[in-house]
Amino acid sequence: MNEKLSRPCARLASDGPRPPLSMLAALRVLGTGLLVALGLSLLAACQSPEQELASMVDSNRRDLLALEGTAGLGKKVHGRVARRVERARELIRRTPPTSPAACMNGARLLVRSDSAVDLALAEELGRLAAAAGLQDALPLVAEAVDRQLLISDRPQRYGTVYVWVPVLKAWRLYDVDPTTTDEDRAAMGVRPFRELVAREQELNGERWQDRIR
Repeated sequence: MNEKLSRPCARLASDGPRPPLSMLAALRVLGTGLLVALGLSLLAACQSPEQELASMVDSNRRDLLALEGTAGLGKKVHGRVARRVERARELIRRTPPTSPAACMNGARLLVRSDSAVDLALAEELGRLAAAAGLQDALPLVAEAVDRQLLISDRPQRYGTVYVWVPVLKAWRLYDVDPTTTDEDRAAMGVRPFRELVAREQELNGERWQDRIR
């Protein structure tokens, strides 16, 4: 009796092609990948605005360090940085930063923007962080000021901005206001003018030649 019942079950189990082991393995990997992605999404959702700002700053730092000395940011990195700027703007408008560190991180993200409104906000956040004792925020304030001048086609005040010149295939220190002194720069945590010029030479040095040709 048991043997008769077991035969149809055996036939059903053997009917039709079985998925190959490689397919089963792929499905298992896919399932694991979906779980990981879901976990990361939930983790991001659980982050506070200040934690998310800090996380985006770290991501920006990795992207920008990887491309230092190359011809611009590159489309992919530029897109990622731009998305982080948008997200930072959204977070800051929805939940204004209350800690000096969050103000500084907001400034670090928004200073990468090409928008005058974002750059003005970056300057404001940087000044708040500096007033609260984070002196490392002062160079961010200087850069925000310089970038605002850059997009309005005026000489930068401190000398924090370098621009890529395609015709020369080289980086150049953007025009600097000659009335700004090294004392003015020092007050904002910016290096002396001669060191800013030397930095231009570093960006165009042999170390980067293969990467910018």
